[in-house]
Amino acid sequence: MNNAKQCAECEQIVTEMRAAFLKLISSRPRGDVLYLSRLFLSEADLARLKELWQQSGFGAAQHKWMEHRIATGHVPVLSSAFN
Repeated sequence: MNNAKQCAECEQIVTEMRAAFLKLISSRPRGDVLYLSRLFLSEADLARLKELWQQSGFGAAQHKWMEHRIATGHVPVLSSAFN
């Protein structure tokens, strides 16, 4: 049984993920396709990108969501956060 809809922590995590996602996509590079294509060619750049992702607000919220899911079995419904 999924009790995520009744869990205040699930709701808080979804709210954090929504805000962090919007901040993340609003600050992404736009229009520089060459830059983005080169970024994915280098393993060092990919490692740096992964590290930056994990340090971002969205990465932190995602980590919190995973810990909560493992501890409680709840699966926050992220799709409701974007409606």
